[in-house]
Amino acid sequence: MADLYGINKNDKGKNFFLDEGDFHSLKKKKASRLLQGGIVLGLFFFLILGETSCTTQPSPAVSLENPLQGSFTLKSAEAMTSGEALLIAGVFEISNTASQEIFVTESTVEITVEDRNHRVSTITVPLSPSGNPQALKAGASSLYPFSASVKVRDLTPDEGGNFLCHLTGRGLWESGKNSLSHPFKVSQAYSVKWLRAPELRILSLAVKQAELVNTRFRIRLSVYNPNGFPLTIFRMRYELFGNGRPWADGFMEKIYTVPSAQTTEVDVFVVMNFIDMGRDLFNQVLTMKDVSYRFAGTLQLATPLESQPPFSYAFNLEGFAPVER
Repeated sequence: MADLYGINKNDKGKNFFLDEGDFHSLKKKKASRLLQGGIVLGLFFFLILGETSCTTQPSPAVSLENPLQGSFTLKSAEAMTSGEALLIAGVFEISNTASQEIFVTESTVEITVEDRNHRVSTITVPLSPSGNPQALKAGASSLYPFSASVKVRDLTPDEGGNFLCHLTGRGLWESGKNSLSHPFKVSQAYSVKWLRAPELRILSLAVKQAELVNTRFRIRLSVYNPNGFPLTIFRMRYELFGNGRPWADGFMEKIYTVPSAQTTEVDVFVVMNFIDMGRDLFNQVLTMKDVSYRFAGTLQLATPLESQPPFSYAFNLEGFAPVER
């Protein structure tokens, strides 16, 4: 029976219960094994957590400041199509203040004209129709000229004939290919004069000197200035047709200043050479009481506005006028 439980016969009489010394020794061994297991388990969890934090935690976002600086230069604001639209022209300059090359894409200029009642008319002009990114080297600048016709037919200027013109440049910039795109925006406002073309009308035609070789005509024009500032005429090129036939052409260089919202009469003297035209026309001119005319040409005009350079205005007048002598 003793062998069944693995008890050696020679061990009979021995005490199989642990004494106090053996118990403390066994307790120390058990504590040592538990401590070693805890250290191994702690190292295991530390490695797992470290690997997880390296693979799942995103890197901190880097804040990028816009390296672009922009400015506008308004070149002109000229009335078009009988004052129904303003032709706004200018230059948008973009400068790269970064220490590296950047790329600019989808750049546009938004032109908004605002009237005295805060009504607006807006048009957007693309600056890079191809859509391809444009490289801008570090410290470099790029000029983007623009022009567009903005409808102002339903707008009312202020008492001085002014509109408020808002220019807004927009686009995207990126630091390199396949990098993130960042928006940029530049805005400036200008007060622009509503520059309308003068209104011309022929008052009369007069024969001042009747000779077969040269006959001198005087064309008296009425010039009305609809603007809130004076207009100066300093050059005129013209062609005169009478009853469907060419009579004369030439140019005049004489300064006429037309005050704001007033009318000035301008005399244009033309010379007809009947040697090349035929005597029948000479006889007709001497006896006619009125004439079907066409008077066409170009005026060179100037204003006192610093933002408005001298400009040209093409005219074409047709109608009937009395012939004075």
